[in-house]
Amino acid sequence: MSTQLYARKLLPTGRRNAFYLGIKSSVFGAGFFVVHSLSAFLNSFLLNFGTRQEAQNPISVFVVLGIILLGAAFGY
Repeated sequence: MSTQLYARKLLPTGRRNAFYLGIKSSVFGAGFFVVHSLSAFLNSFLLNFGTRQEAQNPISVFVVLGIILLGAAFGY
């Protein structure tokens, strides 16, 4: 019987109802939408400044790493 309780704790729907799962999936969906919108904005921004298509991916990676490192520095 203890294995059933342990398996129930591992399941994401163990003791939560559908309301919490709906809220959680809505937050994830909104997060992915924001990330996609920011990516499209960054690509548009780089195109307006005349960067080539080949240079956009490395610049985007550099900007994301800069944001992560800046957040880690401020969090420290």
